[in-house]
Amino acid sequence: MIKIGITGGIGSGKSTVSEFFKKKKAVVVDSDKIVSFLLKKGEEGYKRVISHFGEKVVDENGEIDKKKLAKIVFENEEERKTLERIIHPLVIEKRREIFEQLKKIMGKDEIVIAEAALIFEAKTEKDFDFVILVKADKDKRIERLQKKGFTVEEIEKRMSSQLEDEEKEKLADYVIVNNGSIKEIEKSVKKIIREVKKNVS
Repeated sequence: MIKIGITGGIGSGKSTVSEFFKKKKAVVVDSDKIVSFLLKKGEEGYKRVISHFGEKVVDENGEIDKKKLAKIVFENEEERKTLERIIHPLVIEKRREIFEQLKKIMGKDEIVIAEAALIFEAKTEKDFDFVILVKADKDKRIERLQKKGFTVEEIEKRMSSQLEDEEKEKLADYVIVNNGSIKEIEKSVKKIIREVKKNVS
């Protein structure tokens, strides 16, 4: 089994790249989905978040309201770091569990992808055989995120909480530039698949 991490700043298009890997029969483990699971009522992440942030981050059903939580953590650096300290270890542990389960059923040249924004920030690159950085021009990223309903202020705050692409490029095995050319992304994904499979054959 070949483990590939896909990372990149907010709005860079990690999910777009993951979709191309999925089309090529890769299994995709989405960290956002793991976070959503961990924040569900009764789960460990939920308990720890409520223990620190209190009832102000829950909705009328008692579930964590991610917008309320995001507003708090992106307006307060210390709270953002606290949330990361709460959630990241749980996400990493869960992802490793999933990898172990997949290892039992996948062939040695089959690919599993994990999409995660903070691979380098969390120093988890050793969990992967290869790490791909997805990058895009800042104006493209802002444009994409505005279409999703983020304000420029929210975008700037989120971008400033992540390592610069220049730093990540030094650490990544591959870089995919995602400025909107779907054909270029597909070409890059095919090339990466060929190269990583060559390493295990």
